[in-house]
Amino acid sequence: MGTAIAAERGGLGYIWGMYISAAQYQNGIGRALINEIQHLLPSAKHFSVVGLQASPDARAFIKRLFFSDSGMR
Repeated sequence: MGTAIAAERGGLGYIWGMYISAAQYQNGIGRALINEIQHLLPSAKHFSVVGLQASPDARAFIKRLFFSDSGMR
């Protein structure tokens, strides 16, 4: 369905990758993963999304969640 890679350092959470099966788009999996990351990293006061490649849909999703897409190609 979906997976994410994240870590926290010095109060900053980093989300390096999030992958969701195309069959699961628009089913809330991405938002659930973000919520779980925030729950598992409670000391992270801010988050940075780092992606090597991002589809237009992924960029729109990140912006809807109020993350900046800086660093995404």
